[in-house]
Amino acid sequence: MTLSPLVCCALAYPDRLEKVFASLAETDWSQWLDSSARTPGQGRYSIMVTQPRRRIWQHQGQLWVADGNQPAQLSTSSLWQVLRESLANLPATQLPQGEDLPFTGGVLGYLAYDFALAEQGLAMSATATWPEAAFGVYDTAFMVDH
Repeated sequence: MTLSPLVCCALAYPDRLEKVFASLAETDWSQWLDSSARTPGQGRYSIMVTQPRRRIWQHQGQLWVADGNQPAQLSTSSLWQVLRESLANLPATQLPQGEDLPFTGGVLGYLAYDFALAEQGLAMSATATWPEAAFGVYDTAFMVDH
């Protein structure tokens, strides 16, 4: 297996992360994991991602998958199967010596409460506007080491 080298670069520490994310916020599927805690051993990194290589969402029990900017396709696989396959298709990353980063590419997203209802065979709201699950597969990230 060929490892894809990770590119790290040092930038000036941003004074206000919300301003950094504001430039990404209007782009669909942008996410910000804000960890501004200053407790030792916790909250060291904040992570921002945008423009996933793959989008996966489940709405009203139907699973949809879209690669890049391609139109979404209805999938007959389970959410878990699609997530496993998506992770398996990400290139392996080689960290620079001495680096210990919490995210080098992978899946970020959410499971809503309605997802658990469906998993338990209980009826979901027929008027739900948000997907019960949504994940992006990201191979790049902007990380801030607090």
